[in-house]
Amino acid sequence: MFKTIAEATEAVGGLSEPSKMPSFGWSISALRCSTGMKLRKIANSVCSICYALKGRYIFKVVREAHERRYQKWKTNRAVWREAMTHLMHHQKHLLDNGKVFLKDEDAPVFRWFDAGDLQGKEMLDDINQIAFASPHVTYWLPTKEYNVVSVYKRTHAIAPNLCIRVSAPFKNSNSMLDRHENTSSAY
Repeated sequence: MFKTIAEATEAVGGLSEPSKMPSFGWSISALRCSTGMKLRKIANSVCSICYALKGRYIFKVVREAHERRYQKWKTNRAVWREAMTHLMHHQKHLLDNGKVFLKDEDAPVFRWFDAGDLQGKEMLDDINQIAFASPHVTYWLPTKEYNVVSVYKRTHAIAPNLCIRVSAPFKNSNSMLDRHENTSSAY
């Protein structure tokens, strides 16, 4: 369906460039975090000091990019899935301001959500389908949507190249993590 990387990139609303990753990613506004917005109101929660609601994330261009990505997914999920899969199969050719998509072409990685989070089981299903369709890429999906992940896993197999890592909701706490395989905590 997509003839060029530019067309596919447009169809997903563009890619993000998480500074701590060797590759591009895809993110939306942290204001769209369902669980995160609830945790934001609770002292000592990691979301009460959310990095994705300050710094460069508040620049107009970044806010617009987050919203554009979200709308591309929401408006036509099938096209979005196909475009993301196309990009994953052509990552060696992606360039953005001189940054090669991957530093190590033999071990491609991709991060979902350096800002924002899953918007429900539909989004998790779309991401999982992309992972199944591009087994040569290792995907990292950090999330606080514990229930979405738990319910989804009851009826769906997770692609072996998709690492869903649930994050602790509070500093110095591992609550909510015991029923998940991959987890992370903040101290």
